[in-house]
Amino acid sequence: MPFHPLLHKLRLFYYTKRYMEHLLQHTKRFLLSLLLFSIGFTSFAQQQFPIKVESSTTLASTFLDDYTDPSTFRVLVKLRDLTETNYKLRLKVSFTSDNYSFQSINGIVLTLQGGETHTLDQTELTDLFSDLTFTTGTASRTLPEGVYIVRFEAFDAITPLLSCPTDSRTSL
Repeated sequence: MPFHPLLHKLRLFYYTKRYMEHLLQHTKRFLLSLLLFSIGFTSFAQQQFPIKVESSTTLASTFLDDYTDPSTFRVLVKLRDLTETNYKLRLKVSFTSDNYSFQSINGIVLTLQGGETHTLDQTELTDLFSDLTFTTGTASRTLPEGVYIVRFEAFDAITPLLSCPTDSRTSL
């Protein structure tokens, strides 16, 4: 018995409609999964590295006291997480070369607001460089000649966990 053309169209419409509903349902799932993944990834990245430290120098000197002048040694600290308020961090500095290594013991504590970029002033730079200890080499306020890498580390001031493995390096 042959199919009636109208019945055939209804059957095609029914299967096409089911296929489209099925396709739409899977597309919705895929887009929702993609959205949740991207939101989760973004928030994870913000929590992992909320602090950015940049440094630059205009004067390569062998005297540590020359690096306490903001006009010759500039350090910028930025809290990238916009949701944070009154975020306390501890900033430490280290100088490394092939033969010598110096690093700060306690560092300095800074309080930042979300999105704020803070430039270290002379007092903060002096405090930062005043507690340097010499892990290798001799104890002196003078750096032996050579190429040094200045590295900053930002820690959460309340918990001793590394907040940001900042690799702001400045070669002297």
